[in-house]
Order: sequence, then structure tokens, then C-alpha cells
Amino acid sequence: MLVRVTLCALALLATPLAAPAQATVAAPRAGARAVAGPRDTGEVALRAAASQQKRNLPIEFSAVVTKLLKDDLEGLTHQRFLVRAAGLSILVAHNLDLAERAPVKVGDTVRLRGEYVWNNKGGVMHWTHHDPRGRHAAGFIEVGGQRVQ
Repeated sequence: MLVRVTLCALALLATPLAAPAQATVAAPRAGARAVAGPRDTGEVALRAAASQQKRNLPIEFSAVVTKLLKDDLEGLTHQRFLVRAAGLSILVAHNLDLAERAPVKVGDTVRLRGEYVWNNKGGVMHWTHHDPRGRHAAGFIEVGGQRVQ
């Protein structure tokens, strides 16, 4: 009986305590890595998707625009730009036949929701707009308080 009680007591001691309901987030130091929490940037999920080479994964994350590219005019017209998030360079392909152009410029912080497709260059983010057929979750690009979908 004594052994059983001791094992139960040890199990209780080993159980982690729940995190407080409202945690505070200190301002990040220069060069500090993002950590999932109350202000999750999506970096943890994005890093996991890339390491597992996921395809067509619905995801939402924040990123910084690093380069504006020419529109892709083959087939449906897509606005294209590169973003940096979770140590990855990701091509955003935003369908201009289904949504308006996102007013992004180099250096902007954007919030993206869409489908991530891994590739050896970092990945592609598409379906950053509504789906008129309802087969994909509605995506968006948010920049400067404006949401384009």
C-alpha cells in the first residue's frame, strides 16, 4: 500500500501545471526567435509543415515581404511576392481573378491564410482568397489593417 501511494504522489509531482490563462509577452530582443503563445505568429506551425514537407496544408502565419515579383500571366493571373517567415523564403501566389491585388510593399508585415505547399526553396502559399466553389477554406492577406480575400 505504501508503494502504491508513493507512486501516485510521484505521478502527481511529475504532472506539469497548467499555464496561466493570461500570460504576458515581453518585447522580443533583437535576433530572438518567436515562441508560440498568446501572440503566436504561426512560425511554429510553419516550421513543422516545412520540416515534414507538407503539401496543400491550410495554415495561417505572419511574415515580412522581402521582394515583389512580376505577376504570373499564364493561365489565371496571380500577384506574386516573396515573404520571410520561420527562416523560410516563401512565394505567395495570390489569384487576381478571384480577389483584388494586395497592397503590399517590401518591408511590410503581412498575415497570410491559405494553403502551404512545401518545395526545396521554402514553399508556396496559395488560396489566399475566397473559394467560389467552397472546396477550400477562405484565405486572406492582411496588411496595414486591410484584409484582401
